[in-house]
Amino acid sequence: LAAMVGAVSKTRKDGHGTVSMVDPTPAQLGLSYAACMKTDREDGLYTTVVCTRSGEALGLVYSSKESVVAALECGRGVYYSRSRKGLWRKGDTSGHYQTLHRLDLDCDGDALRFTVTQR
Repeated sequence: LAAMVGAVSKTRKDGHGTVSMVDPTPAQLGLSYAACMKTDREDGLYTTVVCTRSGEALGLVYSSKESVVAALECGRGVYYSRSRKGLWRKGDTSGHYQTLHRLDLDCDGDALRFTVTQR
């Protein structure tokens, strides 16, 4: 992880050591974001609330580090399906896609909020 972050970061000119992302790929951004997440669940998943831009809750799902990276790579709602035991790309079977606008962590880093537009 340190090598990956080092490839897309730089130290501030004033030498205080603040790191910023410089043109990260979606995968690099997703992995960096996932490094800040934590869970106490045995399955390693993260509780995820999916909502609209106006704050309307669309559902409660689960995410994995891989699904967060996949969501950032394709700009859509991608979650972890516990029943299928793999990635669930919302809309692939139903046609009801979700465009991802924002991804947030709660204050202690163990729950996510995906802000989407349902299509």
